[in-house]
Amino acid sequence: MPFTPVRDIKIYYERRGSGPRLLYISGTGGDLRRKPNIFDDPLAASFEILAYDQRGLGQSSRNTYLKPDEREAALSLSRSLLMAKTLYEKGERDAGKIIEEVTRFIGRHPEGKIDYVKICDTTTMKDVNRLQGKEVIALAVRVGVARLIDNYVFGDPLELPKGQRARPEKRV
Repeated sequence: MPFTPVRDIKIYYERRGSGPRLLYISGTGGDLRRKPNIFDDPLAASFEILAYDQRGLGQSSRNTYLKPDEREAALSLSRSLLMAKTLYEKGERDAGKIIEEVTRFIGRHPEGKIDYVKICDTTTMKDVNRLQGKEVIALAVRVGVARLIDNYVFGDPLELPKGQRARPEKRV
């Protein structure tokens, strides 16, 4: 299994495919053992992809800034964002209710001290009261000496600037 040392941790990575090289930086919960992952995406047919497990997840070594009992509190960030996504998918559009549930979930871990939990418009980054399809939930939580941040974008995928493509065209 390939690992690369980075300071005092070991990062697990995989490299597959052929074509132009692409470094894939995953969002919340980057664990290559979970399926589907980037290598199951149609993008994999067009690129040589290098992807890695986020520090503290998957097969990469754990966050050295966190004590063992603090690691569970750290996981509450990604788990709370998954809960927010589920609430949204079930039809919840009240930002206050989603923030309240996320805050309550993270609050179950006394090692975590919330700096902020916000839902903002992705264009203006101003707080919103209702979700209408282009919002981001962002949070920051102190766990021990570490300040952890994470986010999730609700609704439709963000649009690229005019003329820019997300995937290369296949040439025949």
